[in-house]
Amino acid sequence: AEADGPWAIRIPRGAAPGTPLDPDAKPIPVGMGETLRSGMDIALLGVGKTVLVLEAAAEQLAERGIQAEVIDARFVKPLDEARIRDAASRCQRVMTVEDHFAHGGFGSAVLELLARDVPEARVQVLGHGDQFIEHGDVVDQWRSSGIDADSIAEKASAWLDGLR
Repeated sequence: AEADGPWAIRIPRGAAPGTPLDPDAKPIPVGMGETLRSGMDIALLGVGKTVLVLEAAAEQLAERGIQAEVIDARFVKPLDEARIRDAASRCQRVMTVEDHFAHGGFGSAVLELLARDVPEARVQVLGHGDQFIEHGDVVDQWRSSGIDADSIAEKASAWLDGLR
């Protein structure tokens, strides 16, 4: 509301969980994400509704002894570059998840940042394939694209196991 210039806000389909409103709400600085869970094995980055899925995946990973950091990036542009660089430097493994096409979006922006600033970090970008997505239930679409909590936890666990 306080921005000086145009903005694009993407509002996805489907139900969203309610969030208690802070009676003393404060503005979120533009480009500032939030670390919701600390971890050292892998950083899971998302935006919007995918963040809740990442938290559920992190719980599943914790049961397997994997400490996942969960970051709500909040913004696709501008990115919270310092937060993402820090997580990538510590964890060395970054997985982005978006309810969008996997190419040319949030994950691609993270890849560009890390290729420049933390090239030793490995990155996986999860999202929808570059194809037409049938109209339907969001939960089914996410499962089909492998961006539900179970699929994310399985992919992250297999990726880390393959590196050990």
